[in-house]
Amino acid sequence: MKPASLCLVLLLALGACKSADPTAAVPSGAGAGAGAGDGSASTAAPADSGSLSDVAPADSADATDAIAAALQRVVDKGAYRVTMSAGGVATQAEIQLPDRLRIVIGDMGQVVMIGPDTYSEQNGQWSRISTAGSLGNIMEQLVPDLEAVVQDARALGMETLDGQACDVYSYSSSQDLGSGKVPVTVKLWVARDTGLPRRQTVSGEEPTMAASLTSDFSYDGTVSIEAPATFTDLGAGPGTDAGAGPGAGGTAAP
Repeated sequence: MKPASLCLVLLLALGACKSADPTAAVPSGAGAGAGAGDGSASTAAPADSGSLSDVAPADSADATDAIAAALQRVVDKGAYRVTMSAGGVATQAEIQLPDRLRIVIGDMGQVVMIGPDTYSEQNGQWSRISTAGSLGNIMEQLVPDLEAVVQDARALGMETLDGQACDVYSYSSSQDLGSGKVPVTVKLWVARDTGLPRRQTVSGEEPTMAASLTSDFSYDGTVSIEAPATFTDLGAGPGTDAGAGPGAGGTAAP
């Protein structure tokens, strides 16, 4: 598969990711491979969570404040991992703020973004590609928007997720999917011991997004995202042959 094809798959996989925008409660960042060059990642489905406890729902203002605080903690954390699942496709992402991102799409390869540079890996071969017009806003989709409007916030109670007690919230918001804002419903699990989001689901009626996107977050270990040591510089703008490049020897990373 050519790097351009991988980027198309990436866009399709993240089509629902805009809904996983922080309004939707963050990355749409858990479980991605830890190494900068490691293309392996688990695609196991999220573990089932326990039943919600019977507690009185909190005041909407209190729930809104709790959601905002959880999203702020993600930004303060600075680095995290996210596993996104939609339509049977698992996509893993690592985020290292302010401008580094790695995305692994099943066994199809990975994409690394560092500032304005984007690198694509398939079968161990790295290429630097031009994606300014298509992938440049992915970081915005995976990092919480602290100014996003949260509406109809509700506290749903406590639920155990993978043995960890979580407060569960739901809220409504609007997501810009490129053709205008559409309404979405978000459900967010926040770990009681850390105050960090553990899971979110985002659903909406927009035909261009998945009916439901599940994102699991993890913050364990060190996220370190670096450019590949060597790569073929495709640097292709519109109308440039995708096969153009410096040759098999590749180019040393900056």
